[in-house]
Amino acid sequence: MVSDEEQKGKPKGKLSRFSMGSRVGGVISHALAAGQDEVGDLNVEYVDVGKIDPDPDNPRHLGITYSDVQPFFGQAAESCQADEGEPATDKERILQSILGLAASIEKNKVQQPIKLYRHGDRFRIVYGERRYWATLIAQKPMIPAWILTQRPQRLRLLQLIENLQREDLSLPNKLSNIESAIKELE
Repeated sequence: MVSDEEQKGKPKGKLSRFSMGSRVGGVISHALAAGQDEVGDLNVEYVDVGKIDPDPDNPRHLGITYSDVQPFFGQAAESCQADEGEPATDKERILQSILGLAASIEKNKVQQPIKLYRHGDRFRIVYGERRYWATLIAQKPMIPAWILTQRPQRLRLLQLIENLQREDLSLPNKLSNIESAIKELE
């Protein structure tokens, strides 16, 4: 039985389906409600890649710019073959990885939406920057995206969580991510 006190703080509508009178369900329901309060409704739609900007303060520095990817537009499959010879720089390895992803996107489209937040009349990337660059190379005009109505309060923490999933994340990038998340939480 749910007490009157617990009933007062109980979420309504879609979120109430998780509570079902149990404490665990109630905790899940309240966590979802708090998340909605922080970022608003989550909306997935196709977004024009020309209206998207990488987050300039993302602590994971890919070091890729529009001028780096432009020569490969429409040629991802042919360009993703690594050149033999001198060892590749970090930037060249990242670009090769993005070219491979672009070749996949040319054939199969983007399979996982990126996450964006509104920034004026444009969008900024929360995560999914590699998919964004690969979509440009594959010359796809639209990309599926989860759209947040505003910049998340804990943007750097979200980026840290996403970036730590990458096996190829360098130690300096890991440390930069952690430092940014700590500063944001202070």
